Amino acid sequence: MEVDTLRIFTSVAKLGSFAAAARLHSTDPSTVSRTISNLEEELGIRLFQRTTRSMTLTESGDAYLGRIATILEDIDIAREDAMAVSKRPTGTIRITTTYAYGQIRILPLLAKFRDRFPGLKLDLILSDSTVDLVTDEIDIAIRLAPRIRGNVIASKIQDLRYHVYASPDYVAKHGPIDRPADLERHPCILFRLPAFGSVWMAQDRNGIEREIRIQGDMSISSILALKQGAINGLGPALLADWVVEDDLDAGRLIKLLPDYTFSAMHVQSAVWLVYPSRRYLPTKVRVVVDFLRENLTL
Repeated sequence: MEVDTLRIFTSVAKLGSFAAAARLHSTDPSTVSRTISNLEEELGIRLFQRTTRSMTLTESGDAYLGRIATILEDIDIAREDAMAVSKRPTGTIRITTTYAYGQIRILPLLAKFRDRFPGLKLDLILSDSTVDLVTDEIDIAIRLAPRIRGNVIASKIQDLRYHVYASPDYVAKHGPIDRPADLERHPCILFRLPAFGSVWMAQDRNGIEREIRIQGDMSISSILALKQGAINGLGPALLADWVVEDDLDAGRLIKLLPDYTFSAMHVQSAVWLVYPSRRYLPTKVRVVVDFLRENLTL
């Protein structure tokens, strides 16, 4: 019995279909189906209950999965321990984050990543949907959120800081914005998320907060498009500082009201490194977590 067969069985059990497991293992569904049938024949038991609409583990299949999962993890541990002797991690590491964070913060690090880890292959999944770490076999997720829930390990990189930005042309045309309340008279660009609605919170250097009721006729669901709208002079936008560093340096945007920090409805967010909770953290995950922490902290 080959280890690859056991990995395919585990993937089918987690994903619930031959097609999904085939995509994960870069093969075709017929090969996955044949692998499972051969395994069932070899064991002399039925592992899955199949219908036209679903595929679920039998009682025997569930018991087998419980034992196999531990064996596969021990195999991974043995491989990682052997590789650790050479101090050079190898294999593939799967990282996921949002489109915007990936493009602005991760892509510029890839050349440095390759130089640091020549034996590692990187599978970078950019998605604004929350990717399931276990189902999609993700090693590390970089998430932007107030907090992280679930059976995972989460390590905060940094708190996010937000300010209001606009283009120099917008300020020249509409005049300076000297107080947070001045924003209420401007057509701001809104981020299309419930937490980023029409109320912004401005906090001064003494920690005193005030509520600003924003009005705007444009709502955009993409952070990158929101920033571009501000650059194009559509109005002020509430953006995290990491989004606009290059644009500030190039003079495409101006930070309005620099003596204040802003948030959306008391929502304070942070950048987190998240990885599945497991009894052994692979060497490749440990070293890449250290690399990301070193390079992503502003």
